[in-house]
Formats: sequence, C-alpha cells, structure tokens
Amino acid sequence: MDLDPDRMEFYHIGHCLNNLSGAIQLKLKDYYDMDDVNGMIQYFNGLLKEVVGQQAVN
Repeated sequence: MDLDPDRMEFYHIGHCLNNLSGAIQLKLKDYYDMDDVNGMIQYFNGLLKEVVGQQAVN
C-alpha cells in the first residue's frame, strides 16, 4: 500500500504536538517525576524542530 508522504508528515507533526501538549500539561500539574516530563518535552520539541527543519530545506 502506497502512503502519501506529505500526509504522513502531517500526521507525524500532529502526533508530536499532541505528545508535547500532554507533557506540558503534566508539568503544569506538578507531576511527581519532573525529570521524566522535562525529558519528554525536550524529546518532542527536538522531533518538531527536526521535522520543521526538513520541511524548510525541502
């Protein structure tokens, strides 16, 4: 099955944004493991920067 790469990129960005949003909500609620939450925020922020950077180049 052929998948549309633009659509898949859009879904990837949406997935990263949703996960980043959840991590930020945990941070705002003072989640007990802030190191884990900060790690999630850094990870998904990095993925978004990578995807946006690739789009800017293409």
